[in-house]
Amino acid sequence: MLQEVAAWTGMTAEFTHISEGQARVADQDVSLCAVLLAEVCNIELEPVTRKDRPALTRSRLSWVQQNYLRAETLTRANARLVDYHAQLSLAQAYGGGEAASADGLRFIVPVRTINAAPNEKYFPGGRGVTYYNFICNQFSGFHGLVVPGALKDSPYILEGCWSSRQACGPWR
Repeated sequence: MLQEVAAWTGMTAEFTHISEGQARVADQDVSLCAVLLAEVCNIELEPVTRKDRPALTRSRLSWVQQNYLRAETLTRANARLVDYHAQLSLAQAYGGGEAASADGLRFIVPVRTINAAPNEKYFPGGRGVTYYNFICNQFSGFHGLVVPGALKDSPYILEGCWSSRQACGPWR
């Protein structure tokens, strides 16, 4: 299914090699979709690995994961998905994409990490983060970001709206 959506939207074209720009290998879309599936399901690469398919070998998937999946390529691919979604008649029935909402989920983080910070109000005796998701009135998620636990959320919400608007157009 992910390969079919990739064919409709052309989203895999947004995943460029970290150092060689337009470098492509045979069946790269298959490898990219397998790695994306493993990432979104929060599983290792092993469940999507097949030794009999060159595009799905462990070494190939690991290479694609390390060289093609970055924040900027994921953002560009997501913009393609949002733009495609915005053109669907069902999405247009809900609105034009010009209104948006942001909502956050707070998570306690039990280990030390750069994004987790103490905040007695939300994480008593611990450290945590807030994950903000942005959605437009066409029910399309167009941005997400992690906010360290001790910081005020409002500048991050403004930054999320601004960067998404810059990358995807008015709320896309």
